[in-house]
Amino acid sequence: MEISKTFCVYPWVHQMVDTTGSIKLCCVADDPTDKVSGQNMHVNKQSLSEAWNSEYMVSVRERLISGRQVKDCGQCYRKERLGEYSFRQKTNDDWSDKIQEIQQHYKDYEQQYTGANEFMKEKMQMSKYIVNDMPKYLDIRFGNLCNLKCRMCTGKYSNKLGEELEAIANKDEQFRLLAPDSAKTYKFDWYDNPNFWQDLDQYIPHIELIYLTGGEPTLVEGNYEFLNKLVDKGYSQNISLVFNTNVTNFQQRFLDVIGNFKYITLNLSIDGTVGIQEYIRYPSKWSAVVKNMNNLMNRIPHTNTKFELVFTPTVSIMNVGWFDKLIDWAYNFSINNTNKNINWDMMPIFLHGPQFQDMIYATEKYREYTLGRIQKIQPKVRSHFESLDRFLKEIDYTLSSKHDPEESSMYRKQLLHWNSSIDKSRDIKIQDYIPYSHLLYE
Repeated sequence: MEISKTFCVYPWVHQMVDTTGSIKLCCVADDPTDKVSGQNMHVNKQSLSEAWNSEYMVSVRERLISGRQVKDCGQCYRKERLGEYSFRQKTNDDWSDKIQEIQQHYKDYEQQYTGANEFMKEKMQMSKYIVNDMPKYLDIRFGNLCNLKCRMCTGKYSNKLGEELEAIANKDEQFRLLAPDSAKTYKFDWYDNPNFWQDLDQYIPHIELIYLTGGEPTLVEGNYEFLNKLVDKGYSQNISLVFNTNVTNFQQRFLDVIGNFKYITLNLSIDGTVGIQEYIRYPSKWSAVVKNMNNLMNRIPHTNTKFELVFTPTVSIMNVGWFDKLIDWAYNFSINNTNKNINWDMMPIFLHGPQFQDMIYATEKYREYTLGRIQKIQPKVRSHFESLDRFLKEIDYTLSSKHDPEESSMYRKQLLHWNSSIDKSRDIKIQDYIPYSHLLYE
């Protein structure tokens, strides 16, 4: 059986619970709607195991095997049409062994189906897209508690940012219209549901990989409750963890608990050096980021856990101009901190929204300025991180592509209004943080 061009392995191995309690296909997918209830899939409306083989999930698997698109997966399809490396493609690369198992399963199914009688054929059709194995990979986001108010984030993932943006929007309707879902205050308590924890207990023996973020995962109490449960039950040594962290709050209890797990991937959400980082991921301090990175380096040699440390900057119109500075810092930090238990990488992320922060709307002067800096990055630095060179080529492609001047001008005006309003609320000035700020709006 040949895997279709729309195929994604996640519906066979992975289940996600967003900060809202919605049960989704993945972090970049839209919230799904259950065909039976007509409501969003949510932990307060069905159990995790019910959602795993719900009518929605069965229909998704059927569409992916047959080569049809899934409505909620539009972001990946859009990236692929633009020639970009999508989350779907990365996922399939990461889980290539599991894809071979799925291919073999459906080959065996076709052979059995051909030789079956009519009664068995009907029975087999009903269970064709049911997955009896529980998910091996869980992505659970226990709320939106965060200590930062990042420019590209929303209240859904940062309670502090939501409060700030809503306060601005209440006085400025034009600001609210720029990113209506961002300027909202969210409070979540779905994870206090005892039925959720009982259901999760059934999953624990089968889990191989867990992804935890927030909010800031080092602050979220639900993460510690979950991780300590895995340690106490003796499962942690067989489980790998993936965290997204803003590197501003490495508490000792965080460093202690993660040392009990098989393998740790820390996605380090650092968007720039010095002022760039402090402006975008306000009110972070560059000195605190560096201090925490050094603390982590001091801690790792005293554990038997293997670490994958991945710089994962979100690259937007605001930080792409000095992206080379961050790359140089990450390169030097990694080569000065080699350890048999550490594997380093850099996997930048193209900004998904708000749209007006996309680098594609950069001015001609800013494009020339940025491309000049990118092109000067040394080959040894480009090749040091496995995933970096491909991303730099995508930046070059994006900033060298034609764009609609009027549309770009409109989005830059939106960016100016967004930044100016937030700066006023914080009593700061962009030029004190970003040296090339004069190129952003012209």
